[in-house]
Amino acid sequence: MESVKARKLTHFGHVMRKKSESLEKQIMQGTTPGSHTKGRPKTTWMDNILQRTGYTLDKTLMHSEDRVKWSQLVHSVARGGTRIRGVARNLIWVGINVN
Repeated sequence: MESVKARKLTHFGHVMRKKSESLEKQIMQGTTPGSHTKGRPKTTWMDNILQRTGYTLDKTLMHSEDRVKWSQLVHSVARGGTRIRGVARNLIWVGINVN
């Protein structure tokens, strides 16, 4: 399951670094025109990414622009957690348990 999370987050970062007129980027962000279906909204890619990272949409998009930060985030999330702030993220990155 970790590899699925990592691949999905890696692909998301790749797509978000594309130009804004990219169809794939528009679809992932849910900005395509059209009507909505009745009932409960379906879980989107963006909902899934935001849930896994624990960040807001703006912060997630900002981090996806920086390849190094995004790579660190992908690895920390794929290892079983959500985002980790500051020093704790760096310590976990090198294998030191901070809990």
